Amino acid sequence: MGKKKRKQIQIKELESKYVYGIYKIPELTRMNLPYGEVIIPQNDTVLALETLPTKKIKISTVENEFDILTPQTNLNNSNLLITRYGGVGDIVATLFGIAMLKRHFQNLKIGYIASPSYSSILTLFPTLVDELFAPIVNVRDIKKYKTICILDNTLEIDPDAKSKSIQEIYAKYMGIHLDKNSIIDLIKNNFTAQKQKRSGIGIQYTCDVVLRNYNIDNTINLINSMIKEFPDEKIHLLGKPDDFKNINYIASKVDEKKLVINGCGFPKRSLKDILIAINSFKVVVGPDSGMLHLAGISSTPIVGLFGPFPSNLRISYYLNAIGIDAKTDCAPCFKHFPTNFCKYNSGEGMCLNSIKPEQIIEQIWKFI
Repeated sequence: MGKKKRKQIQIKELESKYVYGIYKIPELTRMNLPYGEVIIPQNDTVLALETLPTKKIKISTVENEFDILTPQTNLNNSNLLITRYGGVGDIVATLFGIAMLKRHFQNLKIGYIASPSYSSILTLFPTLVDELFAPIVNVRDIKKYKTICILDNTLEIDPDAKSKSIQEIYAKYMGIHLDKNSIIDLIKNNFTAQKQKRSGIGIQYTCDVVLRNYNIDNTINLINSMIKEFPDEKIHLLGKPDDFKNINYIASKVDEKKLVINGCGFPKRSLKDILIAINSFKVVVGPDSGMLHLAGISSTPIVGLFGPFPSNLRISYYLNAIGIDAKTDCAPCFKHFPTNFCKYNSGEGMCLNSIKPEQIIEQIWKFI
């Protein structure tokens, strides 16, 4: 067999439909990734995303090294490795399938590969997730895991995402069916944060996907309406560090400034701390975004604003959850990514901003 033929066969053997692979790192590597500095010793063999931004040599695929989880897999007395890099809502949604797996199989241990920027959420569910790993992990550290379930790049391309909830999509890839009547109790009983006396209203000002943002003018009008309707409740504006100026601008335009708190520091803290803080609010208002899902998983009442995706596909598995769906000809459009812009409204989501502040106030009253 010629060298060219052998090389073609070797390349084909390393082809995979999954975004993770097994790589050898030929030299000492130091990288600054979004979640912090990573150092990989020379000649280490790692399980990592194919987009790992360093010199690497692919030596195997996940299909060759692991059994891929299927509905027929018997997980009794075994170890399962699950991967989902982020974001917040996705990590939270995977917990529903994990809870059902734990209920269905005896002595099942679950390891979870996720960005440390997100994985602290999982530490509040220690009975569901037994071990955490960063997205670059030495293969010797996961040697005990024989079965893997890769959830990265699944929801984003699955045609069922237009008819099934986010929780059901991830459960499908875990080979398990969600029992809606019991799963809510399973999640509630596995959440370890202490109950607190609830006060105040949280508003997520913005999220990473532009289409899902409620604009500044609408947000100001909403807050002023809240101040009139709920004068005894402090309003916490939640956002990223680079939203600080916009949130300060919003705070300067409201009628009662002392009732508005700039919560822009939240993203500098761990998501575990944020989740504990959100667990103290009477209600959280916002678009389909991280803060909304953190509130949902802690059973904090939520009023969600939806346009690109229908609310029933996102929050139907949460307790005390109300979704307001925009009524426009183009909604829902099922656009996922931060780079998607609304062709009808110069980038801003026309659908979400068709929701009037008085519609939101009407729903908040059901929880205050």
